[in-house]
Amino acid sequence: MQLAPECHGLATAVRRHLWDECELHRDLLTEWAVEQAAALPADDAGRVVDALLDLTLLFRDKAIINKLRDALLMQRRSSLAQALSKAAIDPRFGSYIRGRLYNWLSNNPSQERIDLVAEVCGGTFGEQAPERALVRLHRAALKSDPSSIPLATAFTSLATAHRQTVLWTLIKWLDIPESERAGIVAFLGLASTHKGTVLLCGPRLQELAAGFVALKVCSDGRP
Repeated sequence: MQLAPECHGLATAVRRHLWDECELHRDLLTEWAVEQAAALPADDAGRVVDALLDLTLLFRDKAIINKLRDALLMQRRSSLAQALSKAAIDPRFGSYIRGRLYNWLSNNPSQERIDLVAEVCGGTFGEQAPERALVRLHRAALKSDPSSIPLATAFTSLATAHRQTVLWTLIKWLDIPESERAGIVAFLGLASTHKGTVLLCGPRLQELAAGFVALKVCSDGRP
C-alpha cells in the first residue's frame, strides 16, 4: 500500500514514534526489520535500509546499523554501500556515519567489512568528499588483502574524479614508514585496472614510481 502524496511524511513519523515509545522492544523490531532488508526485493529492501539508517541516526543507536551491516554484508553489500555513501555526506548526520566507517576498521576487521567500507568510499562519499574518504581508505589499505577488487575499484573511482588529490596522497603515504603499506596497496590497486593505469601515466608517474621502488619491500615482493 502506498500513501497519498500529502501523507508521505506519515510513515516516517509513525516509525519514529514506534521506536520512541517501544524502547523495550527495539531489539525485536530491529531484528525483524533487518530480516526484511535481507529478504525483500531490491527496491523494497532499499527503502527498509533507508528507514533503518534514519532510525540509527535519530537515536544514535549503533546496534541498528551494525546488525544491518552484518545481515547485508555478504548478499547485498553494494546496495548497503550505496545507502551509506549517500548518508556519509548528509549535512545533518554525515559525521556519525563517517565515524562508524572509521570504527569498523578498528582492530582486525574481516576482509568483507574492509570491502564494504571501500565501496562506500568509492561512491558518492568519495566523489564529494575525497579527502575524508581517503582517510578511511588509508586505514582500509593498511589492513586489506592487496588483491581486494573493491579496494582497487574505490581507489580508481576516486582517482578518476580527483586525480591530483589521489596521486599526491599516495606519494605522501609512500614517504611515511607507517603508511608505506597503504601506499603500496593503493598503487597496486590502481595499476591492476586499465583505467587506473591510464590515470597513473601522467606527469606524476615518475615521482610516484620512484617512491614505490625506493620502499623496503620484503624479499618475496609482497607489501
